[in-house]
Amino acid sequence: MASADFLRSQNGDAEDWSTELDAGLDDALGLLSDRTRRAALYVVSETESDAMFVVDLAQKVALFEDTSDDIETVLTELTHAHLPQMAAAGIVEYDDESNMVRYAGDERIESLLDQTKAVERSD
Repeated sequence: MASADFLRSQNGDAEDWSTELDAGLDDALGLLSDRTRRAALYVVSETESDAMFVVDLAQKVALFEDTSDDIETVLTELTHAHLPQMAAAGIVEYDDESNMVRYAGDERIESLLDQTKAVERSD
């Protein structure tokens, strides 16, 4: 049974729920589905300065994640995967030539970050 059909059968009306589902929410949740991206977003969204060097971000993310990954591994993941993905989504501004990253701000991401942070801190 398709999800829209399931929702209709559960609610007893013929309204097409698929038109009400928010694709932007899917995108935001997708960005937050990775622990390294979440850690990077926690750091850049709370930084006091306007922008930061990616190596500084990698150091803070490595500390935040508390994993066996060294800073070079985190730096590589950030520069080759996570920062370009977040930049493409408009969440950060990433300049790979100057190795600087700046949080662009996004109300939906900030709201979800607050919620995920509260959950992760309670663990």
